[in-house]
Amino acid sequence: MQNFCETLPEDRILYGNDYDLESMLQKEGKRTLTIRATGATLTYHSAIAILARYASSLQYERGIVAQAAYVVLPVNNTFVCEVILPEKSPIRGFVGSPEVKKSTAKQSAAFDACLMLRKHKLLDDYFNSVYHKRLPVMRNAKLAITSKRTNLYAMLSKPSLWDKQLGTLPDQIYVTIISAIDSQKVAKVPSLFYLS
Repeated sequence: MQNFCETLPEDRILYGNDYDLESMLQKEGKRTLTIRATGATLTYHSAIAILARYASSLQYERGIVAQAAYVVLPVNNTFVCEVILPEKSPIRGFVGSPEVKKSTAKQSAAFDACLMLRKHKLLDDYFNSVYHKRLPVMRNAKLAITSKRTNLYAMLSKPSLWDKQLGTLPDQIYVTIISAIDSQKVAKVPSLFYLS
């Protein structure tokens, strides 16, 4: 099996499997950010979840799903990840630092993107988004009173102003007449409607 693997062409050989576990753990341990005022800590593992929450807070319309996308590319025996944030975000994307493993490259890019969002004050002291997810505009329309339950609430069928002049005859009547001319002549005549 070893002979077979050694005879593989260069483009089929996988890199990144020969890493030192202790050096990786030390590197991950150094990359943390703690906010003194709140005690909130940003780590490689929490950065992906924080970016997901930030992206979902940018969802304003119902049909659009706001997510962070990750693109991992091999570069010189390492991996580099690019984070692409939704269109509504002021910062559209960020490229992380080269890492030995794909998963670490993704976490590194998410960590660096969170640092950039924090720098631009788009994440608060608890690493929550400063934007809030908006609920649909007519979300309570289904809870509205139906016509079958009219006896539960006092309803107004017409404005109370109309009751003040109930039974009196109007002394003035205004009439508006709108007449349209032939559609072929519309281009020639500057006004379409005649009010009289």
